[in-house]
Amino acid sequence: MTHQPDPNSGEPTTPHPLDHYQPTLAGWLMSALDVEAGLHEILLQSNYETAVDALDAVLNVEGGLAAIVHTAPPPPHQAHSAIVTVSDPAPNGHFLQSLSPSLRMALRAHTDVAASRRALDRARHRNRALAINLNFNRALALDLTLDLVCDLAQALARVLDGVLDGDRCRSLVLACSPDRARLDDDLHRDRHNREPAVERAFHNARVFVRAIAEDLHASDRRFALDLALDRAAELSRGLDLAADLALDRIIALDINTFLFDVRISEVRRGISLVLGWQLPSIDMDALAVFLDDFTTSDLRTADLVGIDLSGVRWSARGTRWPAAVDVDDLKTRSEETPMGSGIWVVRSGGAHLRDFADRG
Repeated sequence: MTHQPDPNSGEPTTPHPLDHYQPTLAGWLMSALDVEAGLHEILLQSNYETAVDALDAVLNVEGGLAAIVHTAPPPPHQAHSAIVTVSDPAPNGHFLQSLSPSLRMALRAHTDVAASRRALDRARHRNRALAINLNFNRALALDLTLDLVCDLAQALARVLDGVLDGDRCRSLVLACSPDRARLDDDLHRDRHNREPAVERAFHNARVFVRAIAEDLHASDRRFALDLALDRAAELSRGLDLAADLALDRIIALDINTFLFDVRISEVRRGISLVLGWQLPSIDMDALAVFLDDFTTSDLRTADLVGIDLSGVRWSARGTRWPAAVDVDDLKTRSEETPMGSGIWVVRSGGAHLRDFADRG
């Protein structure tokens, strides 16, 4: 080390070579560095964390994000027992705009909704043979009514499964499913005294329905049971209509209106049970639009695996399919209605989905 004489010793002092550069370096650093700014930057992160901690005490960040980011409701499960609860429908029945196309596609594939929709279509096709003169087609009207009664009983039993005794539900279905061939034989055997045969055919069913309706009235009036009570009331009316048709009584009731109103109500009830709220009143045309019209719909997020697209209306320009859908293949199984309109109706089957994992 270099010896530095003590200033007080009287020895002569010799300046160190570095002493000459120190003042120069200090002056240059003072001109180049902003000490206050550096301290400000060092304290910035600390001040930020303090401010965030203070905001956390008064703000609900997760609640705010939940209000901004809306998650789409999950599509209903295929099983008839699954119920998906979504927000209440839009006012004035404008529920078509309030439900996403993906959810509407899932609804039409739900077990109960699809079954009731097929029954409605069968009734429409068979009704074409029902002439204005009911006397010539009373047997056909009776067939349609008995089919309706049986379907109502089966749907009612499914909803009440677990609420009522299982044997009782099965007895309801059997009582409301009379053997048509046996009924015809009884009526033909005694054409002048049909009352006993008809009463035997429908007595047990009336008793079961009346008892179940009383039980539903005494229940806690849950949503599903309210719909079941409506179904029981229509089932009772259907039994009375079937009895009147079997007895050749003059019917003041418009049979077509009754049959189709109940069939449409069955579809509405199925949709309502899935959604968890009462679907507004809707006519047949509006129901078809709700379930089938996807001509301007974005279905890119829809799960179409195993979905029957029969009856779906779509357009080449307005419908947006998932990337995996082979639109050309779908077009071969669709019919342009009317010709040249660009609107296609799927005749049968589902969408052919490409497997992108197998593509080069």
